[in-house]
Amino acid sequence: MYLTLFNNCTHLVHNKDLKQITEQFLSVKQTLLSERLHVSGGFYAGLKH
Repeated sequence: MYLTLFNNCTHLVHNKDLKQITEQFLSVKQTLLSERLHVSGGFYAGLKH
């Protein structure tokens, strides 16, 4: 079942969408990194902005 779902998603996803998804994922990752940075070293996070 999951394989079918995956195949459908892969079929639906075009290059542009994949790029968008990747960018979204990277921005989320970046946000998480910033959050962690803010917690461990809030001063540095403040300096970065």
